[in-house]
Amino acid sequence: MPDLPKPKRERPSTDVPSTELPRTELPSPEVLLELCRARMPFGKYRGVRLVQLPEAYLAWFKRQGMPKGKLGQQLESALVVRSSGLEPLLAPILAALEREEASRER
Repeated sequence: MPDLPKPKRERPSTDVPSTELPRTELPSPEVLLELCRARMPFGKYRGVRLVQLPEAYLAWFKRQGMPKGKLGQQLESALVVRSSGLEPLLAPILAALEREEASRER
Protein backbone atom coordinates (compact mmCIF):
# COMPACT_ATOMS: atom_id res chain seq x y z
CA MET A 1 0.00 0.00 0.00
CA PRO A 2 1.42 3.42 -0.89
CA ASP A 3 2.30 5.86 1.84
CA LEU A 4 -0.39 8.50 2.06
CA PRO A 5 0.48 11.95 3.28
CA LYS A 6 -0.48 12.52 6.86
CA PRO A 7 -3.28 15.00 7.30
CA LYS A 8 -2.11 18.32 8.68
CA ARG A 9 -3.33 19.14 12.13
CA GLU A 10 -5.04 22.46 12.49
CA ARG A 11 -3.35 24.45 15.19
CA PRO A 12 -5.41 26.85 17.20
CA SER A 13 -4.87 30.41 16.14
CA THR A 14 -2.34 32.28 18.20
CA ASP A 15 -3.29 35.57 16.60
CA VAL A 16 -3.95 38.01 19.38
CA PRO A 17 -5.42 41.35 18.44
CA SER A 18 -2.74 43.98 18.57
CA THR A 19 -3.02 46.63 21.24
CA GLU A 20 -0.64 48.88 19.35
CA LEU A 21 -2.04 52.10 17.99
CA PRO A 22 -1.64 52.62 14.28
CA ARG A 23 1.56 54.47 13.52
CA THR A 24 1.02 57.99 12.36
CA GLU A 25 3.58 60.58 11.55
CA LEU A 26 3.83 63.14 14.29
CA PRO A 27 3.68 66.75 13.22
CA SER A 28 6.97 68.58 13.26
CA PRO A 29 7.67 71.08 16.05
CA GLU A 30 7.40 73.84 13.45
CA VAL A 31 3.87 72.75 12.52
CA LEU A 32 2.82 72.64 16.19
CA LEU A 33 4.30 76.06 16.80
CA GLU A 34 2.51 77.45 13.75
CA LEU A 35 -0.77 75.91 14.96
CA CYS A 36 -0.32 77.47 18.40
CA ARG A 37 0.43 80.87 16.86
CA ALA A 38 -2.54 80.83 14.47
CA ARG A 39 -5.47 83.02 15.42
CA MET A 40 -9.05 83.13 14.21
CA PRO A 41 -9.16 85.75 11.45
CA PHE A 42 -12.88 86.59 11.59
CA GLY A 43 -16.14 86.34 13.50
CA LYS A 44 -17.05 86.25 17.15
CA TYR A 45 -13.70 84.71 18.12
CA ARG A 46 -11.52 86.95 15.95
CA GLY A 47 -8.02 87.09 17.42
CA VAL A 48 -8.40 83.97 19.60
CA ARG A 49 -5.76 81.29 19.12
CA LEU A 50 -7.21 78.41 17.10
CA VAL A 51 -6.20 75.84 19.71
CA GLN A 52 -8.08 77.85 22.34
CA LEU A 53 -11.37 78.10 20.45
CA PRO A 54 -14.29 76.39 22.19
CA GLU A 55 -14.62 72.77 21.13
CA ALA A 56 -18.31 73.31 20.33
CA TYR A 57 -17.36 76.06 17.86
CA LEU A 58 -14.79 73.82 16.16
CA ALA A 59 -17.34 70.98 16.00
CA TRP A 60 -19.85 73.39 14.45
CA PHE A 61 -17.32 74.19 11.73
CA LYS A 62 -16.80 70.48 11.16
CA ARG A 63 -20.56 69.98 10.69
CA GLN A 64 -20.93 73.03 8.43
CA GLY A 65 -17.78 72.35 6.46
CA MET A 66 -14.33 73.57 7.30
CA PRO A 67 -12.97 76.52 5.33
CA LYS A 68 -10.76 75.61 2.40
CA GLY A 69 -7.01 75.77 2.58
CA LYS A 70 -4.63 76.22 5.46
CA LEU A 71 -7.19 77.70 7.86
CA GLY A 72 -9.44 74.67 7.42
CA GLN A 73 -6.53 72.31 8.07
CA GLN A 74 -5.55 74.24 11.17
CA LEU A 75 -9.14 74.29 12.48
CA GLU A 76 -9.34 70.53 11.89
CA SER A 77 -6.08 70.05 13.83
CA ALA A 78 -7.36 72.29 16.63
CA LEU A 79 -10.51 70.17 16.85
CA VAL A 80 -8.42 67.00 17.14
CA VAL A 81 -6.35 68.60 19.91
CA ARG A 82 -9.43 69.79 21.82
CA SER A 83 -11.54 66.65 21.39
CA SER A 84 -8.64 64.38 22.34
CA GLY A 85 -7.74 66.31 25.47
CA LEU A 86 -4.27 67.13 24.19
CA GLU A 87 -4.27 70.78 25.27
CA PRO A 88 -1.84 70.07 28.17
CA LEU A 89 0.78 69.01 25.62
CA LEU A 90 0.57 72.43 23.98
CA ALA A 91 0.51 74.38 27.26
CA PRO A 92 4.29 74.98 27.38
CA ILE A 93 4.26 76.30 23.80
CA LEU A 94 1.31 78.58 24.52
CA ALA A 95 2.94 79.87 27.73
CA ALA A 96 6.15 80.68 25.84
CA LEU A 97 4.16 82.51 23.15
CA GLU A 98 2.33 84.54 25.81
CA ARG A 99 5.67 85.51 27.42
CA GLU A 100 7.08 86.43 24.02
CA GLU A 101 4.09 88.67 23.25
CA ALA A 102 4.19 90.29 26.70
CA SER A 103 7.86 91.15 26.31
CA ARG A 104 7.19 92.74 22.91
CA GLU A 105 4.45 94.92 24.40
CA ARG A 106 6.82 96.50 26.93
